[in-house]
Amino acid sequence: MRMPVIVPFLFSALVVTLQLHAQTNTCLGQTVPVTVLTEKGDLVPGLTADNFKAFIHHASVKILSLTPDRSPRRVVIVLDASRSMTSEKSEWDFYLLTAKELIKEMPSGTQLGLVVFSAQAEKAVALTTDWESVLVQLKTIKENYRTLIKDERSQKTALWDSLNESLSLFGPLQDGDTLYVISDGEDTASQLKPKEFERYMGRLRVFALMPVEHQHDSSIPEFRQPKDLIELVRKTGGTTLGVPRPRQMPGIGIHEEGNEEQLLTAREALAAKQLPQDLAAQFREIFFYYRMDLELTDAVRSGGEWSLKVVGLNARNLKVVYPLKLPACAKPNVTHE
Repeated sequence: MRMPVIVPFLFSALVVTLQLHAQTNTCLGQTVPVTVLTEKGDLVPGLTADNFKAFIHHASVKILSLTPDRSPRRVVIVLDASRSMTSEKSEWDFYLLTAKELIKEMPSGTQLGLVVFSAQAEKAVALTTDWESVLVQLKTIKENYRTLIKDERSQKTALWDSLNESLSLFGPLQDGDTLYVISDGEDTASQLKPKEFERYMGRLRVFALMPVEHQHDSSIPEFRQPKDLIELVRKTGGTTLGVPRPRQMPGIGIHEEGNEEQLLTAREALAAKQLPQDLAAQFREIFFYYRMDLELTDAVRSGGEWSLKVVGLNARNLKVVYPLKLPACAKPNVTHE
């Protein structure tokens, strides 16, 4: 079967895309997504603003309201097809299967897109409510595995450029827009830098499924890169689910048999139509959250990291997911006469 033609993105659109998606906010009045889960990954319903306390720079933040949000989402699956993700066919099949399971869990009305990338982003499917077209594309990608691994472009990875191109599928961002990134977080070819994506905080959320290695040496640049993706996920109010690799990567870490058993269990669960608990919880976070309206003060116009705590409930057994950084207020323009 011939692999369908996938139209490459033009890099010249990168800067334009960044400008199109730059988010504005009312600064001292901001809205953030918040999800609260039990130990088992179940959503906690029925919460109100009185169930939370928020602080930034040791100053309290006033919570104006808390509103459940189950409105239809727009989700783009961003799939890393570089050599580090595809070299082991069993692993690659697992990532494709995870993408398929996400589609099966989506509520009706969800708009779905797919971007596959290595040295550059390639738009496979634009946003659509026809999920079958995405499933067909994933099936075609799996069937063309031998062609994929022979592609010289797969030796390079342009993660950050590709994430930016994925945003172009959304057009103007809307509350709840989500990138679901399946990648090891490595980048060898991008011109954009991770910090440039902080401007999207507010409406965009990023979730990631990431194969993890052990004994990373953070003094080596390529080993720090996965942390950049993890930080973006945290800052946008998403979560990263680490999946242990069942093989040893030269120079990265020591293979442990226990990791192989964990990954095998996850694969077996998916094959048996039983979604692993952590993966099911992550999927739920995408499609349901609370919209929390905040009122800041002039003293905290600089934004920055803040803390949000649950009160009045058994908080020890609850997981609170929210953007860990509030954007700063833009400096006013000064006109000199």
